[in-house]
Amino acid sequence: MTALGERIAGYLASGDARQLPFPVSPIRPIPLHAFRQIGVAATIAWYRMLDAFER
Repeated sequence: MTALGERIAGYLASGDARQLPFPVSPIRPIPLHAFRQIGVAATIAWYRMLDAFER
């Protein structure tokens, strides 16, 4: 991590991405991320229903 810290500090000081030991890529949005709460709620409801049938 010490070696990586030096490289990142150099990048932050100069803005030259060639100093980094890994490629810099743009952040991509996660598909259907806006629907995560609906998916989690539906999954919880599904497994609660399965648990209820086991009783």
